[in-house]
Amino acid sequence: NGKLNKEYMRMHPGPYPVYTANTLGTWTSGLDIDSFKWEGECIRLTTNGEYAGTFSYIPEGRYSMNGDAGRITIKEEFRKSIDLEYILCTLQEIRRRQGFQWTKKPRESDVYALRIPIPVDVNGNFDKKQQKMIAKQYRYIEDFKKSLSEKMDEAEAAAALLRCADAGARGRLQTAHGDARSLHGFAEAADFGGGRPASVLCLGRASAGGTAAAHG
Repeated sequence: NGKLNKEYMRMHPGPYPVYTANTLGTWTSGLDIDSFKWEGECIRLTTNGEYAGTFSYIPEGRYSMNGDAGRITIKEEFRKSIDLEYILCTLQEIRRRQGFQWTKKPRESDVYALRIPIPVDVNGNFDKKQQKMIAKQYRYIEDFKKSLSEKMDEAEAAAALLRCADAGARGRLQTAHGDARSLHGFAEAADFGGGRPASVLCLGRASAGGTAAAHG
């Protein structure tokens, strides 16, 4: 929708969202308007931007879309037998194979050409119950993968902090050892009256600023 630019949206504030190619947050422009073009659940397809070709589910509601997003719905005669969330799961898998992206943006003809496998019952009719079960399992797996990825990110962040702490500790230890060597050299050079070198003095002085190993 070419008229849905930022200037128009600022001049027509209201309660209805405008979906865009944004793949973060609410997927909208952030500027709701006073009118809507569409109503009801659909699959949003981004047609522009870095993540062009991203499919996402929009539940019931009233909304519009700008020129960077497309809308996929089920025809009226198939709504009782086709589950939209199952179609979403299938499209997401197809996207992984098709490789839609910034350099390969999906066109309307590309979308219409996609072949969607749909479960059928023993009578050869579309099996909506089976579709819903598959969609539920798919969502569970995707949620688990997302949770696992977040935990891995957290673990990596923790590991990075540990590496920094370890590097800092090693740096302080090396500095303390450096001080000890300097003090040890000074003590040996001064040579306090024979006997054992003054390495105990080195340890005592180094420990004031950190940690040092005793020298025999």
